[in-house]
Amino acid sequence: MVKKIKTYLAGVVEELKKVSFPSKEDTKQMTILVIALSTIMALYVAGVDFGFSSFTKWLISK
Repeated sequence: MVKKIKTYLAGVVEELKKVSFPSKEDTKQMTILVIALSTIMALYVAGVDFGFSSFTKWLISK
């Protein structure tokens, strides 16, 4: 059982050596992009929600 664990962990270490992590600048750019797109989508959804809400209130008031 211990040998299997050691083999597994050795494989994990080998795979981690193959991983290429993004640079600090790439991480910063992608973070800004995610925040910007999330904000745009939130504003879009809020606008659609407000539109449907207003339309529904107008429809009910008639």
